[in-house]
Amino acid sequence: MIQMACGVDGWGHLAGKPRNPCGSRGFLVPDGGVHISGKRTHSRAFGKLKKAFFEEGQRLDAAGDPAADCWICHKRIDYTVPPGTTDLSHELDHYYPVSEYPELQEDPAGFRHSHRKCNRERGDGQPKLDMGDVIPAWW
Repeated sequence: MIQMACGVDGWGHLAGKPRNPCGSRGFLVPDGGVHISGKRTHSRAFGKLKKAFFEEGQRLDAAGDPAADCWICHKRIDYTVPPGTTDLSHELDHYYPVSEYPELQEDPAGFRHSHRKCNRERGDGQPKLDMGDVIPAWW
């Protein structure tokens, strides 16, 4: 059965009230995922990749590997809390923004460990470069 796109013919009615089962921004796609913002797709396959990536970060962090740290600020991520729940918790970031490269959304080669806050501040732009320490003028 193919699910209809919400907002076209996919609106449901529950107790006489119109209901969009996808929320106000998305529509259902035939594989059971939800397509959001015209480019991003949330499928079961992506959910599994996201979970596996988080678990990999937990293993790297437990071993003291800096690869588990935030790729934007290079500080340690709090893997003791569920992903995306606090500013310092883990959030999967895409090196190539999904808004510009939707075909790379499920490519693990583009996944990066990041803090929720760092990822949100970065948005779909490039991370701010750390220019190093400011030193006094020597002349």
